[in-house]
Amino acid sequence: MQPAIQLDMFDVQLGAAILMQFRLADAAGTEQIVRVMADAGDYKPRRQPPIDVLKKKLQLPNGGPSSVWTGFSTVQPRLDLIIGTHYDADHLGGLVPIIDEHAWVIDEIWLPPVQSDKRQDPHGRLLVQQLLDDQDGTVLTRYLDARAERIREVRRVQGLLHENVDVSKALAGEFGEPLHLADAQDKALEPFLDDLLRADRILARARAVEQFGPEHRIAPEDDGNRTHAHSHGDEEHDADAHDRLQAQLREFGPWRRWPRWHDIAEMSHGYLRRRRSDVEAARLDMLTLETIVKASASEAITAKSLDAVVQAIKRRPPTMRIRVRCEAIDAGRPRYFRWTGRRFDEQATPCDDTGLGFHLMGPSRGLIAQLHARLPIEKLLLVRALDPLASDSVTPSNRLSYVMRFHSGMQRILVSGDAGFTDFRPDWRKPFYPHLLALLSRVDVIQIAHHGGLNHRFYRALDQAGQHRQSEPSFLLLSHATHDASRPQKQFGNYLSTFQGQGKPSVLFTATPRPGNLTPVIRAATAPVTPAGTQAPEGDVQLAYVSSTGQGGGWVLQKHAVGV
Repeated sequence: MQPAIQLDMFDVQLGAAILMQFRLADAAGTEQIVRVMADAGDYKPRRQPPIDVLKKKLQLPNGGPSSVWTGFSTVQPRLDLIIGTHYDADHLGGLVPIIDEHAWVIDEIWLPPVQSDKRQDPHGRLLVQQLLDDQDGTVLTRYLDARAERIREVRRVQGLLHENVDVSKALAGEFGEPLHLADAQDKALEPFLDDLLRADRILARARAVEQFGPEHRIAPEDDGNRTHAHSHGDEEHDADAHDRLQAQLREFGPWRRWPRWHDIAEMSHGYLRRRRSDVEAARLDMLTLETIVKASASEAITAKSLDAVVQAIKRRPPTMRIRVRCEAIDAGRPRYFRWTGRRFDEQATPCDDTGLGFHLMGPSRGLIAQLHARLPIEKLLLVRALDPLASDSVTPSNRLSYVMRFHSGMQRILVSGDAGFTDFRPDWRKPFYPHLLALLSRVDVIQIAHHGGLNHRFYRALDQAGQHRQSEPSFLLLSHATHDASRPQKQFGNYLSTFQGQGKPSVLFTATPRPGNLTPVIRAATAPVTPAGTQAPEGDVQLAYVSSTGQGGGWVLQKHAVGV
């Protein structure tokens, strides 16, 4: 019997690329094939030869379709929907050669809803729309120039810090353990970005203290800016943040004589002067500043990746244009899109899961607005000094990942990109939104977000949804580089240990993990090599769903090369 669903997850090393194919039949019994691609790995056009891994998996040397398509259906290959989950190069880059293949019909593409800096676009238009409307390349140039200016500002502030400490020696570890910035970008860059996103919330608390006195406590919804009401603090560290903040702020003098907030740079320079002679503080400050440099460079790289996709869309002939969409939800309220025979159209009321459709679960408009805000470098340093909370490692780009739960024939597939589920609840003190948890309570195939990296909210949401209690077996998809240094993290193993009974999941890898990262529970859950005897360090994964209720029905693992 022909499968009703085929899902391919491709080995693209540290990145993601998934192709879902659905076999449908109308009332007259006419067969229709619907194909959805989520991400496409990276693309290195300047390499010789260029690296375009995914296109080579989809297209034979003679230009014909590969067995990825023809093994499911002989219907002419066509991509009804492409999803660029977020604007990191390892997810978006590979879309460029696919969009440039003008022999392929592509109906619609969803690109991430990223906003540019307010000073570059005061109207708050999404960056994708700015790039589509741009005729001379000035949008990208301005965006990159702003990042370069931020890096120059960092270097200027470094000159103000620690007059008696050599910056290069501090970074090289002469005053202690080396920082290893190049070897641990996640550990250096991502935690500070989490602090950056929380800076406005912290400053809003301080405003309230200034206005109402040092004993005033504010609720998250009263923080002075509704778009920043979603806390991104680490739950384990935020409980007493208000008290610590009050104590630290008292160092700046009487409450009623606080400077206005546009003078906060002057305050932060006072803080800098007090720390100049502290060697350990020098190292921490230098680490903070270097992570800002890395953040700015990362934003430039991701913006260039997004622009490359937009330019490829513009190169398509007028007769082969692609509809471009950027979508979001109101906080906690998923939107539903159903296949109507030609495209996915939004519906006010979800149908049951027998038809083909998906729920858009993120990102939220509030989160998009929050990540729109940028703070001057002096504010960043001051906030770091006032509230140096720990955090996990989901960057702003990751936070804006699309989260979609597809369904067809009562089977459910979660596409999550690198999402951190940071807007899946209004505040760390409050529960996850019930409508979002309901969609996570039973999922048959789950793309593990962030490649199994640090992502505790993602696992916590799945756990609180009760997904580990489902009776049906499930498959967990993990794509990362071969022998990746930091993936999968122990959090993933902890999540696996919560499963009980018949619904224990099978873990599917596209590349061999580093042995030291494999806990016993991960080893036990990893699916066997399929077909037998085809073990390899890397390989694509293929799942098929056969809708027959008799023998041979259900999900079948057809390809899995990585054995642990």
